[in-house]
Amino acid sequence: MQLRLFAAPAIMMGLRALKIDLKEHVVATWIALVVGVAASLATCLTIHLRVTRLRREEAANNAAKSVKVGKGDAEEQITPGEHDARSLRKLVMGVFSGCAFAVALGHFFKVQQPILLQAFMQPISVLTHPLFKLYVQGKPSEGDLSRPFKEDANPFESLTKPAEPETTTTTTTTPTVEQDKGEGSESKAPEEKKDD
Repeated sequence: MQLRLFAAPAIMMGLRALKIDLKEHVVATWIALVVGVAASLATCLTIHLRVTRLRREEAANNAAKSVKVGKGDAEEQITPGEHDARSLRKLVMGVFSGCAFAVALGHFFKVQQPILLQAFMQPISVLTHPLFKLYVQGKPSEGDLSRPFKEDANPFESLTKPAEPETTTTTTTTPTVEQDKGEGSESKAPEEKKDD
């Protein structure tokens, strides 16, 4: 099971059980966000330095492009270092976008829960990312850590997809137009009745 799925509800239930009102702890929530984002970005910097070293080694050794990314016509072959650099870019953009969203909610709407959630969710998302497992924990690139990395399944994907129309099969019969044998191959269409 993914820790990220249970972290936010656990934090909110813990706050409710401890009867902590975040409106009284505004400065503490902002400090927690700054610390969480700083820890996430420091970890991303560590990963970046190691990915850069891998890319330099690949360039020096003329490494073969062995990772297929994309689907269909957009499929291309890239080196593992380039794949990891792209994945790291996505991870950092996720940290910044989550932080920006939480800051906007906290500043404009005076809501503190998103700030506190992002303070915990950003480090968790970095610590559970395959790049962290490869470059910081030193795990081999096998199984779930093989490149290209599997995209996280969106738990709300079924809600965001447009509904597919129901496929029902109905059989209808249409009247056939018989040919008049006296006029060649022309066919007569049935005449419509007009009500006067």
